[in-house]
Amino acid sequence: MTVDPRAVAVIDAGWPDPTRSAGERATVDLIDALVARGDAVTVVGLGRDPRGRADLTAMLASRSARVHPAVGPAAVATVLDAERCGLVFVQRPGPMVHVAPVLAARPEVAVVHCGHDLHAERLGAEAAVLGTDPRRARLLAVAERAARRAADVTTYPSVTEAAIAGAPAGAPDGSPRAVAVPYYRLGPGDLDRGPRPPADRRGILLVGGAHHAPNRDALVWTVAEVLPRLRRAGVDDPVTVVGDWPPPWRPSAADGLRFTDRIDDVALRALHHDHRLLLAPLRFGAGAKRKLVAAMGLGLPVVTTPVGARGLLVRDAGPGDGVTVADTPDALADAVRALADPEQWHARVGAAHAAVTVVYDVAPYDRAVGVTAHVAGAVRDTRTRRRGRGKPA
Repeated sequence: MTVDPRAVAVIDAGWPDPTRSAGERATVDLIDALVARGDAVTVVGLGRDPRGRADLTAMLASRSARVHPAVGPAAVATVLDAERCGLVFVQRPGPMVHVAPVLAARPEVAVVHCGHDLHAERLGAEAAVLGTDPRRARLLAVAERAARRAADVTTYPSVTEAAIAGAPAGAPDGSPRAVAVPYYRLGPGDLDRGPRPPADRRGILLVGGAHHAPNRDALVWTVAEVLPRLRRAGVDDPVTVVGDWPPPWRPSAADGLRFTDRIDDVALRALHHDHRLLLAPLRFGAGAKRKLVAAMGLGLPVVTTPVGARGLLVRDAGPGDGVTVADTPDALADAVRALADPEQWHARVGAAHAAVTVVYDVAPYDRAVGVTAHVAGAVRDTRTRRRGRGKPA
């Protein structure tokens, strides 16, 4: 079948709702970049029919993306053939494994698997920290390897994660090329070039809902280990926690905590402008944390752990991104106290803003997506030539 390389399908388990999670926001950012390239974009949701969500269909239509319900592999095949898709971006390992047989039957289609994060690594770290059963992580690692083998290119949010993910294309084990691609696309409203000075700010901001295990652990650890150290040092900043936090998961004796529940982007930006810093004390997790990227773009200094910083593509160039990284409660408390110095505060804000502008602004993000599409096409061409010579693809 003849395909159109500018006819692109974006496939996920369901319909991307940018208000629900950072990963779904990242999927919508990808759709925006593909449309800006001039691609004809079709969004394929594997498990849910979007016609019951008028808000999602309207959001996707406003981005010039067509929407197809596709429950089951046969329906995916029908969509790809009807739209003559020559390029496919599949989100996350589960959907990638699900549609792999359909894509294998269409060697003319270039396939990008968007890994989002190293899910098995995250679950393994969670098991190590919390003492939970590690078997789920081992099973997920098998699925992730299968997803990478089924793709021409696999993307991750940072060079570190791409390097961990596997060998380059053409390796003896058949692993595809893994590349680092910016995870978020920051528009004008996400980049504040004139933040309010620290004298007009007060408070520590934590962002992330209780539905995500790393966030639950981070808040419990903060209340138990970090806040007492700050209070003993005379730091009395209130702490604002943003996200869905049902009462059973809220710390019962938290000193100075305020919960906002889920809020919209306008209210969240206002909190970034009012607070002194963002604290992300994550002890496990993977991927690029949007809360860190958002804070850097909006002029809010970030204090986090090595785990929190790991998914940042700006980190791969070195520590000059303005993010303060500390790995113990004492070091985190010291970092928070140090940002009371206006000179340090301004230096961190300036470095962070410059770093995210270079990596996550619209132009560099769109260039990275274009390069990824080109690499996927080149790997596909190599694969089909091998198949034409009778060698394994």
